[in-house]
Amino acid sequence: MVTVTNNNVPIRVPYALKLKQLGISLAAAPGTGNSWTYEVLKNGSTCGMQIVISESGTTGLVEGNVSFGVDDTIILQRVPSSAPNTAITTVTWVWDMVQANQSAYLTQILNNPTTSLRSSPFGFRTATTGLHKGPVPIAGNLTKAKYNLSAIPGASKSISIAIYKNNVIQDGAGGTPDTRVVIADSATSGEWAGTLAVAQGDFIEVIPAPTNTPAAVEISCGFGFTQTTDGESVFSFTPSQINLPTTADTYFNKVNRTDSTAWTTTESAVETTIGGSGLSFALTKMYWGSNLSVGNNPVARLRKNQADAAPTLTMSGTSGNDTANSTTYVTGDEVDIRFTNSASPGATSAQFGIAMFATAQAGKGAGKGNRGGGGLNILSPSGANVINYGNPGLDISNLN
Repeated sequence: MVTVTNNNVPIRVPYALKLKQLGISLAAAPGTGNSWTYEVLKNGSTCGMQIVISESGTTGLVEGNVSFGVDDTIILQRVPSSAPNTAITTVTWVWDMVQANQSAYLTQILNNPTTSLRSSPFGFRTATTGLHKGPVPIAGNLTKAKYNLSAIPGASKSISIAIYKNNVIQDGAGGTPDTRVVIADSATSGEWAGTLAVAQGDFIEVIPAPTNTPAAVEISCGFGFTQTTDGESVFSFTPSQINLPTTADTYFNKVNRTDSTAWTTTESAVETTIGGSGLSFALTKMYWGSNLSVGNNPVARLRKNQADAAPTLTMSGTSGNDTANSTTYVTGDEVDIRFTNSASPGATSAQFGIAMFATAQAGKGAGKGNRGGGGLNILSPSGANVINYGNPGLDISNLN
């Protein structure tokens, strides 16, 4: 077993769930005599969910019924044998939430000892300062936040972690709930429980603030969310506010991680395959927001198997949404985002975030049916150990 290093901190589960499927798809085969082993660890131990992909293979699937209780930890471990090709890995998770109307969002953020960095509860992390948030596409309440550190802050040092809503710290002032959690000295964990109401289109961030230069650490985060409508969950979330392409053309990008450097005119380079077994779900309600006004009405839309799909966003001003249209995706479908510029959007540094949610068809798969859940993730090709950043509701995230 490979030792879990400080950039792979196990995440505490905020609500009880059962892991049903783990699927792996590689962008490139390991190669002759090589292999990758993917294994879910529960509380640091194996739990029967393992996939080995060898030589010319590129996919694998394992099914089970592994129960995780509140405060159990989960991590996905990747172990190389010999010298396999490094390639982006698409990971498909399917799990059932034990209680209706509950979601569990699992992520990590990085605390730099001198800079407060930002992330989101809804399935991405970032190690870059700036505006790193996106509009939340579903309504509900954040109810739990469970944090684990990869190392102690140190004597007389601390890290205070707070949730921000629409750029306002939720610290108990002005009627806001106090979401601050201080982890100090030799402590390595802390948590918040309460009720923070989230409306569609709200911007939610999590920001750690260091005091007295604590050690640089990874912070794993398990967030509990109770959605207003059972069966909804966040599907995709940009890892940051990203720059729009500035020239007139048609561009493509990953559903998540959508980023400024990934815009391309070659669609196949950014498509993501829906994995797993027997999944069927609808994507709907896409939101976007910008820190600067966008002009000339560029259009962003979902794609399905290299054909236009819905929702569609005509971007003008600083925000917008499409909540009326949807497209059904099944196992094996390809998904990405198309962006069309007829002219420059005006403010060349304009940035945006897109989020959407999934609802299950026929009660199976990643939108929870009634209580089900899942997570579709794209993992970085680097490193032997890889953390799960997945959400119930087929999240796609990319750490590359």
